[in-house]
Amino acid sequence: MRHTKYVFIIAFVFLAGVTSASEQKCAVNLQLRWFHQFQFAGYYAAKELGYYDEAGMDVNIIEGGLDTDVMKEVVSGKAEYGVQTPSIVVDRSEGNPVVVLAAIFQHSPVALIVNSKSGIENPSQLAGRKIMLGEKNVEIRAMLISEGVLDKIKILPFTGKYDEILEGSIDGATGYVTDISYVKDQNEGSFSYLRPITYGIDFYGDCLFTTEKEIKKDLERVTAFREASLKGWKYAMANPDEIIGLIQSKYDSTLKKEDLLYEYSQMKKLMYPDIVEIGHMNQGRWMHIVGTFQNLGVIRPDFKLDGFLYSDHLNNKWKFERSALLAISLTLLSGIIFILINYVKEKRKEQREEIRHTKELKASEAKFRNIIEFGADGILMGSSEGYIIEANEMSCEIIGKKREDLVGKYVSAIPFTEESLERAPLRFDLLREGKTVVTERDIKRPDGSIVNIEMKTKMMADGNLQSIFRDITEKKENEKKLKIFNKILEQRIEERTKQLQNANNDLESFSYSVSHDLRAPLRHISGFSDITRKNLSSGSLDKASESLRKVEEATEKMEKLIDDLLKLSRTGRMELNIIELDMNRIINELRNEFQQSHEYKKVEWKIQHLPSVPADRALMTVVWENLIDNALKYSSKNDDPKIEIGCDVSADRYEFYIKDNGVGFDPEYTNKLFGVFQRLHLDKEFHGTGIGLATVKRIIDRHGGSVRAEAEVERGATFYFTLPKLQGEK
Repeated sequence: MRHTKYVFIIAFVFLAGVTSASEQKCAVNLQLRWFHQFQFAGYYAAKELGYYDEAGMDVNIIEGGLDTDVMKEVVSGKAEYGVQTPSIVVDRSEGNPVVVLAAIFQHSPVALIVNSKSGIENPSQLAGRKIMLGEKNVEIRAMLISEGVLDKIKILPFTGKYDEILEGSIDGATGYVTDISYVKDQNEGSFSYLRPITYGIDFYGDCLFTTEKEIKKDLERVTAFREASLKGWKYAMANPDEIIGLIQSKYDSTLKKEDLLYEYSQMKKLMYPDIVEIGHMNQGRWMHIVGTFQNLGVIRPDFKLDGFLYSDHLNNKWKFERSALLAISLTLLSGIIFILINYVKEKRKEQREEIRHTKELKASEAKFRNIIEFGADGILMGSSEGYIIEANEMSCEIIGKKREDLVGKYVSAIPFTEESLERAPLRFDLLREGKTVVTERDIKRPDGSIVNIEMKTKMMADGNLQSIFRDITEKKENEKKLKIFNKILEQRIEERTKQLQNANNDLESFSYSVSHDLRAPLRHISGFSDITRKNLSSGSLDKASESLRKVEEATEKMEKLIDDLLKLSRTGRMELNIIELDMNRIINELRNEFQQSHEYKKVEWKIQHLPSVPADRALMTVVWENLIDNALKYSSKNDDPKIEIGCDVSADRYEFYIKDNGVGFDPEYTNKLFGVFQRLHLDKEFHGTGIGLATVKRIIDRHGGSVRAEAEVERGATFYFTLPKLQGEK
């Protein structure tokens, strides 16, 4: 601390020699590049609020237009300051001694405007087309050169007549995405944009500039003008309604308030006034812009930025003042040499300690870098503005791009899919609040493959952002497979449960059959066998013969029951062989077979043309055989038996039906029809086992369909069954 007082002494001597700025106001002209609108709001605010007056300047703001050459006005001396696109760096490379003071937009609003109905979605589709392009629209030209179509397009002078795009006389024209004034009474949706930023041309927008002559003449005035302008911009972006009123009242703007508000809202997205200091410029960014122009042949390869940036001249000023300070300091050195010698000794000791610590720090940094570089996760370091500072090897591998294609680029260089950005947008607001943002997004690599990633991003102590992410594509695929597997498993469990329920129902019916239906024939056989034995003992042969006939009938009935039970059992075990089945063929074959019986020859058949359906032929034949047999049997006592077969088709299923005019049944007992051994008529009226309809239901259940019946006593019956359509079947 004992040396600090000498530093203050030197500083005081230096400051005492610095002359104060003149208080006299000087006249200054600021040339705009376009008509009065919110695009230049900061300059109006600086003038109206007196910021320029406080800086000692009387500023005259000159409106631009279609034919305004801002560069010519400033270089010729008609205006001391101007507002122009980043094309000023091209003008600098061509020998114009311009100096950029501030970048108002962090991202350029320049775009090529096309008819949204023209089908033009990318620059390559402009080949053979006509567009209006101004001489200073270097960003659009750079985009067209980059996409290899500039020499294939007819370039017309810029007239500002955007309605010619809708009329079809031209295919596009340059404009600002912040400005909808050109739309006028047209629908805003009539236009769409091709933005250079989409194709890697990411420049600043609306740069405030002056000349080297103005800086050499009065650097302090340049500094004061710049600071007053940026102060005006800060106020304008915080108070848009007030400045819009100012533009309309004092600058004769013909734009509506809603147009100016729209322009403000779009400018805010490009300026980031809440994140980035208005006017901020980065030398590396300008070098990137120059490099882009050099790669496209717009700027010569040997061009250097030296003297183009305002900060270069500010540094030169400080170099001069440091020289003056050194001269003054030399006069004081003789009195403090002894102190300095001791101070140097102390500093050398500190430096040795610092060197040791530096070596240890470098070794630690190298170790840390190796961990990052060869880690299993992708790691990206970025600025708070969204520019990538560093990318490790794994991040390049996951994204599918080289390191040089990522570092120095905006975060949009990572090819996130639009869907994933809509699902999980970039949240710089949360990061600035100190929160950690964890998201899942999809990346579309240059080879077209999609990679699912899980990304964790947070702001570090130095203000930079760090993102750690990993490839979870395989994990997501496994999750999908697991969901599908679980769904299939659930379906199988449901099917098995249904089969088990059917088996239980069948078991109950079988138990009943064993205890009743199968026992009845056995009682007949036992009883009539005993009668036959007695008749034979007494010599009554005729009665014995009749008893034996009863035994045979009981045996046949029992055999029929056993056969039907076996058939029902097989329908549950047979593998389904689903084919495109012609129902008409099955019906015709069965009808011919039944008509061979004499008792069914008088039946009147009415059969619709039936559709082909996906089903098992063997099992579906059993279904129709049982249904037709039932219809014929229960209508056989009618004088004019009729059978009608048809099908109704809906969006998702086929419903087949068979209708007869037989004895029918009481609707109250419909729920018993499809159970095993359930019969609604006595055996002496109509022979049967009660298994046929149960077999029909089991087969239709296995096909994913359903069965039902409708009837009235002595008015016939109708049996229905449905079969589902396959997915995609019309």
